[in-house]
Amino acid sequence: MLATAGVKKYCVGMWIEDAANATNTQKDAAAALEVIGDTEWALDWRPFLVDMTAVEGETKKRPVMELRKNNWLRDIDGNWAPAVGITAAMRNECMANALYTDAECTVPYCAAGEYDADAFLALCEIQTVDDVKVLTHPTLYKAANTEVTHYLMPWETTEKKYSVFVGRKDTVYLIDNMVGESGAEWNGILSAGMKKWDGVDVSTFALKPTGICPSSPTSVEEEGTSKLRSFFFNYPATDSSSKGNTGASGCTMFRANGHYRTNNISQIGTKTRARANNFVATDPFPVAEGGFHARNTFLRSIETALGTKYLCSYARFSSGVSSNDTCGSESQWLSRGGLRYKASGEDGWSYCTLSSNPSMYYGSGATKSTTRAGDWLSGYGPLSKTMEAQIAVSFAVEFGIGAGEHYMFNGCECWYANPYVADTFVPPTVADGYMNARVYKIVRGTFTGYASANATETTDFDLEVCVRTGLMLGCDMSGDGGPYWGGGCEIVGECETAPSSGSFGHELKAYIEPDQEKWTNQSSASINIGESFAFESRYTLAGRFVTTSNGYTRRRIPNTPLPAEMGGSSSGGECGYSYMGNNWGSAGKKTRVGVRSGYYASSSALSARYLVAYTSAGTNTDYSCGSAQVLLDVH
Repeated sequence: MLATAGVKKYCVGMWIEDAANATNTQKDAAAALEVIGDTEWALDWRPFLVDMTAVEGETKKRPVMELRKNNWLRDIDGNWAPAVGITAAMRNECMANALYTDAECTVPYCAAGEYDADAFLALCEIQTVDDVKVLTHPTLYKAANTEVTHYLMPWETTEKKYSVFVGRKDTVYLIDNMVGESGAEWNGILSAGMKKWDGVDVSTFALKPTGICPSSPTSVEEEGTSKLRSFFFNYPATDSSSKGNTGASGCTMFRANGHYRTNNISQIGTKTRARANNFVATDPFPVAEGGFHARNTFLRSIETALGTKYLCSYARFSSGVSSNDTCGSESQWLSRGGLRYKASGEDGWSYCTLSSNPSMYYGSGATKSTTRAGDWLSGYGPLSKTMEAQIAVSFAVEFGIGAGEHYMFNGCECWYANPYVADTFVPPTVADGYMNARVYKIVRGTFTGYASANATETTDFDLEVCVRTGLMLGCDMSGDGGPYWGGGCEIVGECETAPSSGSFGHELKAYIEPDQEKWTNQSSASINIGESFAFESRYTLAGRFVTTSNGYTRRRIPNTPLPAEMGGSSSGGECGYSYMGNNWGSAGKKTRVGVRSGYYASSSALSARYLVAYTSAGTNTDYSCGSAQVLLDVH
């Protein structure tokens, strides 16, 4: 339709302006509309391994390698990728010692420095123990009666310089909620040879080859500077903001042994830590904070190709770590995630969502406390490590473990499920070569607390947490934290007088700049009314919205996260909740409102389109986290 000569690729879908549901619909009809164009092309987002070392004069990053779409342990040619970070001490257990096959160290396996990870892996095999697949291997000893505690694998590295990004090799143009000459509202992407559809000119909404972080990144320290990394590090973080949180109850199940997403960070802090990867840390290239335009283009590609905006139901990609879905039985716990617990030695489990208060209590006073399970476990902190789900799926693919089969990975029982398949929703699966999956892990622990608020004697409890992550083409887009995606998208509000907490009736303005190289370096969250932020004269004013309430978004202002109209539901309209009560403003100030895409585990309306815009861009919270994107030199 309306295609011009020379156009090679496009994938678009039609939504009628007054359609309240999330599915493509024909004009004046309720029937589903087949997507127009090449859906396989629309889904052609690829994982790249990038060396984040700063290079003078560099404006784009040439990837070290392109990874397989469903197995990030290998590149597309089958070579091992350095995909898992370990410490030098972990590596040296195998490399710095002579190793033996017997406890008495009389039968040599290899001399010091001659350990071969590929050869050792060939000796490993998958065995099934109590219906769980386990990678087993020979036992090696580094000294008499002293077993090796970490066996070096060929996909491990001691480097901290890598990040994985998911991006495209081509420039595409985004159509986002744009009404064409025909009266239909369009969404989708066009190739570089085509910049107009149904009379809509989208030439200013190009996305050059750009990689986005597939998981809320962690932080590493380099030369005294904290920098964001989207990478799986299999050892405890040294950066305090990436160690995970202790729960409100004192629970430490989600704090040890791993790099979690960076907590207690603001939108400004996200910018600083992302751009710290550049030779000039104030430049927005080649690395910058994650931007709404890249994220939006990614989501629109998937929504259009699959013919629906309703991606986050529990049977599709899910809302990830959230409290959207009930958890009152073992089957619901296993499919939807949540907490189950019981007094040690008892038979029956109690189940609850992460937003519910478990009947376990903590404290030292006469009256003990409980709180929402998500906060009880991790105090608003993350329940998943950075890139954990992606590497868990890659591990399964590498060893031939299929959907629904339980296996041990990184000390946890894991499995993955294919997204729901229906006539209008047929995402390609892991077996098809795509990392589209709901990924699960069970974290087990114990807790000594109290069985009631006024108990005086302690009770030991067994805890099992089922953590669910939804991956879309390898990207975790919902749940378990609120990443800032404010690059090139600024929401601004003014308050003449001091607002009451959580109030509405405030006008918010959305400014956009799709071109990453033109982003400003704004470090102030607020200025006096009458003054101007640098971006106000450089970005496009895309629209205004006067807040009325928190609630679902029926329609968005094109190319922004800001609502144009409230309404809809989790399965209708934009399928996203907007949280916009005023906790950002102060008297006489113009304020940048933080652009976050999600909230935390105790929330019950999470989705990929969730908008948190109620605090300023300078606000640090434990349920906020960062994001990053990079301009890619690919062809």
